[in-house]
Amino acid sequence: MRAGHAAGDDVSRQIAAILRRSARSSERTVRVGGDEFVIFFPVRASEDFLMTIATRLIDEVGALGAKIFGERTSLGLSIGISRWPEGVTSAANLLRSADAAMHVAKRTSKDRYHLGKRPEYLAETHATSVNGTNGATSLLSEH
Repeated sequence: MRAGHAAGDDVSRQIAAILRRSARSSERTVRVGGDEFVIFFPVRASEDFLMTIATRLIDEVGALGAKIFGERTSLGLSIGISRWPEGVTSAANLLRSADAAMHVAKRTSKDRYHLGKRPEYLAETHATSVNGTNGATSLLSEH
């Protein structure tokens, strides 16, 4: 295994591959930053479907960490889920809502997802998302 930034890039590429495998051809997976990813679901999906995918992604990334690092360290995933049009009025707010939900998941525990639903949810958590720490963001949404 390589070390430093090269190792981090290798791990990010492997996580991106997991995300791409989880997405169907109609869905788009995008890396938006160092360790931040977005999955766009263009069709209306149920909350149960999105939560099932989030759980599977968390499990697969955890298994990747065990394969790469063994007991030395682990890989975790925090997922923010935001749905269109529930609680958001624009694509930018959809991303902000997912980012805020991801920060709630990160504060709660490692390897979690959080579903942001209410319009006021964005206002309540926006300051945290702007000032929060870096992390893997996966946006599971539909529009």
